[in-house]
Amino acid sequence: MLQIIKSLSGVSKMKKIKLFCIPYAGGSSEIYSNWGKYLHPSIELHSVELAGRGKRWQIPLYKDFNDVVNDVYEAVKDEIIGSKYAFFGHSMGSLIIYELTHKIRQLHQQEPIHMFLSGRYAPNIQKNIIMMHRLPGEDLKKEILKLGGIPDHVIYHQKFLNIFLQRIREDIKTVETYNYIEKKELDCNITVLCGREDKLTIGDVCEWRKHTRRKCEVYILEGNHFFIHESEEPTVRIVRDTLLSYL
Repeated sequence: MLQIIKSLSGVSKMKKIKLFCIPYAGGSSEIYSNWGKYLHPSIELHSVELAGRGKRWQIPLYKDFNDVVNDVYEAVKDEIIGSKYAFFGHSMGSLIIYELTHKIRQLHQQEPIHMFLSGRYAPNIQKNIIMMHRLPGEDLKKEILKLGGIPDHVIYHQKFLNIFLQRIREDIKTVETYNYIEKKELDCNITVLCGREDKLTIGDVCEWRKHTRRKCEVYILEGNHFFIHESEEPTVRIVRDTLLSYL
């Protein structure tokens, strides 16, 4: 399972905080590949590779959301023992780290010092959404293109595009069939990030405040749903400065 984690920063003897980053639907660990150059050396970046992509492309895609959470837990469980650590997730990744942190708490293990929840409304919000995973291929493609964030080399290469659409369809299915169950508030600080041009409302993101007993900060950055690419440096700067306050 160690192959799931790709450490993207050097190791030294200084005290470190481990930062585990989870991608959005259809994304791979590569989306965080530039983050290391903006982070402080005391922050050790781990980009988690989900099934069916990157070096794990031969691993079957997930059946449901619990399957995703269990897989990511297996990836990080040994790394978090005795460590200060934090989670960052974007879109689907935010929902993953929310449920993952609850799983860690249920197992009476060390919880993260901080969670960064990006590009996703709080799980208690019920929205009337198109079930995108049921759309025909061309319709799904149009909906995904509206969101942006698909590299040109994928859009204009039919083979790559077909593989990507299959992967994102299954990822979206796990999210759209996710069943929220009310839980006790978490006991860690959280930071919520959102793109100014995203369809999310301030109310959507502020609902995350209900899911922690501690501090919750909200940042609005320039960009659409994939603002973590458009505003990459400002996003990482928020993460960096927040985590440095724990050292």
